[in-house]
Amino acid sequence: MQRAIDQLKIQTKRTYKPAPAPPTRKQLTGWTVEQVGPQMWVVFRHSRTQGKQAVMDFPDPSWAESFAAGCNAEHKNPTRMSATSLRKKNKEHLTEDDKLALAALKDGEGI
Repeated sequence: MQRAIDQLKIQTKRTYKPAPAPPTRKQLTGWTVEQVGPQMWVVFRHSRTQGKQAVMDFPDPSWAESFAAGCNAEHKNPTRMSATSLRKKNKEHLTEDDKLALAALKDGEGI
């Protein structure tokens, strides 16, 4: 009886596969919109490592275009980090702009 139970456990056991990490900012190449049904538009993100991935679907093409345009704009010109995020970030990962902003914060100026 125990052997049959062990055999069932072996047959039904699923192997754990962790989800891949999302692509980094440098790996992303952009967002596009495609119509996938009569009333359905999907925004896809493209990356060098993971290819084309569906991000979100919309019932209206203007909403999908607006979302994709916002993603592309944010990718080209990223929002500046907050002061607390700048202070917490490792020094070796700071860009030149981040270093200037951090120096301004230490001098008592705003970003």
